Amino acid sequence: MVRGAGCREPNSRLRRREKNVLDIPFYRTGRELVSSVRGSRLTEFVLLGAGLFATGAAIFGGRTGFGVQDDVLAFVAFPFVIWAAIRFRVAGVAMASFLIAVIAVWGTAQGNGPFVKHDPLGNVALLQLFIAVTSMTGLILAGVIEERERAITERKRAEESLRELSGRLLQMQDEERRRIARELHDSAGQILAALSMNLTPLEPEAYKISPSAAKAINESLGLVNELSKELRTISHLLHPRLLDEVGLSSGLRSYLEGFAERSKISIDLDIPDDFGRLSRDLETAIFRIVQECLTNIHRHSGSPVGKIRISRSNGEVRLQVEDLGKGIPPEKRSAINSAGGGRSWN
Repeated sequence: MVRGAGCREPNSRLRRREKNVLDIPFYRTGRELVSSVRGSRLTEFVLLGAGLFATGAAIFGGRTGFGVQDDVLAFVAFPFVIWAAIRFRVAGVAMASFLIAVIAVWGTAQGNGPFVKHDPLGNVALLQLFIAVTSMTGLILAGVIEERERAITERKRAEESLRELSGRLLQMQDEERRRIARELHDSAGQILAALSMNLTPLEPEAYKISPSAAKAINESLGLVNELSKELRTISHLLHPRLLDEVGLSSGLRSYLEGFAERSKISIDLDIPDDFGRLSRDLETAIFRIVQECLTNIHRHSGSPVGKIRISRSNGEVRLQVEDLGKGIPPEKRSAINSAGGGRSWN
């Protein structure tokens, strides 16, 4: 008895395994079909099924159909298969092919449809060929569409990852700039200030030393003061402290004052008094955009003036930078338009 039970157990496991193997494709197809017809597509799916059923009944329905026996007439169902492939992918094609096969086999068995005018073997061969061509065409089309969608999805995912990486790199770059600016202002600036305080008391005592030594002291003080100004300028260009302490408005005004003094370009800043604070990353991004635009004005446009307008409304921030520069030469504009696929540059 024990041996008999032991012999039956592997057979039952094998039957369950075979059943599971058969159930998996139908389960996956059904799940994909249900997920694809949710929402607004349910009506379209019903219309597709009704149209396919009506077309199949008209072709293979005998008295209720067209009553003709032309082999080509069977392929009237092809547009519905293509519709299913485009809108519902492989699951839709599986449903459409199954419905077409059931109607075609039933109609042919009843002596109706285009596959009854030949000998029985020829009719069966044509019926199988029709079902195979219809199914394979729809499945291939659905597979191509899904592969294309998968490639587009992967490309979008790669682009999103690239954007995140670029944003992270810019954030790390700005953090490094902020750190270097703080080190220059705090450490190097304090060292230069201490050096200046050590050299300043020597000026009144210049008559006690040789003229060359007194001249060296004066030149050293001048170099220390000039180096202090350069460090403050570099620190300000890397990252203005007012941008973190007070906000975008004060940080831009301070930067524009230094820019106008260095470049001799008059810049008008138009920003509301109640502009308020933004997130740290957004304020930094706007500041870097303004900084890059002013650099381009100074290097390329040749404009003596510029205007920056910043506004904020409905959760959006608008930045406009204008100048009176010479613009892009016509020959370069044509090259840019050709390389950019016809994009217009004015």
